Amino acid sequence: MIVEGLNGQIELTGSKVIITRKGILSVLSKGFAGEKVIPINSITTIQFKKGSLISGNGFIKFCYAGSIENRGNLSQAVKDDNAVIFRKKHNKDFENLKNKIEELKNQ
Repeated sequence: MIVEGLNGQIELTGSKVIITRKGILSVLSKGFAGEKVIPINSITTIQFKKGSLISGNGFIKFCYAGSIENRGNLSQAVKDDNAVIFRKKHNKDFENLKNKIEELKNQ
C-alpha cells in the first residue's frame, strides 16, 4: 500500500512503514532527506488529524521509542521527519493506512 502526501509518500509493507521524500514540495520542506524506515512493531503511537475546510491539510505522524512526540498541530508536523502532510481529499486514503498499520500491530 502506498499513499501520496504533500511532503512525502508512505509505503506500508508487511512489517514496516517507509517514508520517502520525492517531488519539489518535499525537497522544499525537508530537503533531500531520503528514506525513513520504521518497523511496525516499534510504532508506539500514530497521531492522525484529518484535513478539513477549517484547518486545511491533515497529517499522520508515527511515534516510536526514542522519537520526539510533539502533540498536535500542523505547523509542528511540517517540520517532523516522522510525519506526512496531506490534503483533505486524501483523508480516506490516510485513514485506511492508519487502520491497516494498527491492525498489523495488533496481530
